Amino acid sequence: MMSNEEKDIYDLLKEAGCSMAQYIYSAESSGISTIKSMIKKYTGRMLNYIRNNKKVEFILYLEKIYASIYKQPHKNVIDILRAADTRRFQEYALAFMMGFMSDKKKENPKGGKSE
Repeated sequence: MMSNEEKDIYDLLKEAGCSMAQYIYSAESSGISTIKSMIKKYTGRMLNYIRNNKKVEFILYLEKIYASIYKQPHKNVIDILRAADTRRFQEYALAFMMGFMSDKKKENPKGGKSE
């Protein structure tokens, strides 16, 4: 059974992934349309890093994506991923990816729904 602390970590990671994806999806309206077209590439590469247990590469790629969308990564997310052992890293990274790949729609500040 999962402890409350573990559940909080998974929720934080899923929310961070979802937030990053929503920002990428909304980037089209701010003139960064090429980034939106690369989301499939990001997903495939990050899942490959997880599957092959390449923690350092996953974190560096995640930081690269944040930089490409002009956002600061959530410090707790990076710290959690860095501190995780092999098994936990894969679980935590997959929790992040669940949020990143979710089809959860949020309201844009300008109105309407994001894709």
